[in-house]
Amino acid sequence: MALSAPVLSTAAPEPFSCPVLLGQTDQKALAEHPGWQAVVIQPEVTKHELNSFQINWGPVEKPDGAIYDEQVEKPDGRKGSSLTLGWDVHEIQQGYAICGYAFTNVRLVRPLKGYSRCTAVSRRPSKDAAYRFESAGCR
Repeated sequence: MALSAPVLSTAAPEPFSCPVLLGQTDQKALAEHPGWQAVVIQPEVTKHELNSFQINWGPVEKPDGAIYDEQVEKPDGRKGSSLTLGWDVHEIQQGYAICGYAFTNVRLVRPLKGYSRCTAVSRRPSKDAAYRFESAGCR
């Protein structure tokens, strides 16, 4: 009876998207300030909305962001538009996708090994408004 070599799965990892909201974080002052009291006011109403997406070439601790290789702006048929940024990441196997959120330094980080393309989509309701992140993720 001949033994066969084990079959190695080469299936691509499941696509992922950054959560649009991070949820509550633990905010506190770590240093004391004489004469002052540090208070977190209404922590339950602080919204940590997705506000950045970065592809990092190497270790997460080292700021080494990859520049997007595609930028597409499309009118939405009303007065606004969408902006899609894209990165080919199949060669960035030691890198990370980093999801950033408003009002916190907490980041969600995910390795890019096995992924080939990442995109971030932002929208604005009018040409005078700022873009706001709608989604970001990799497949």
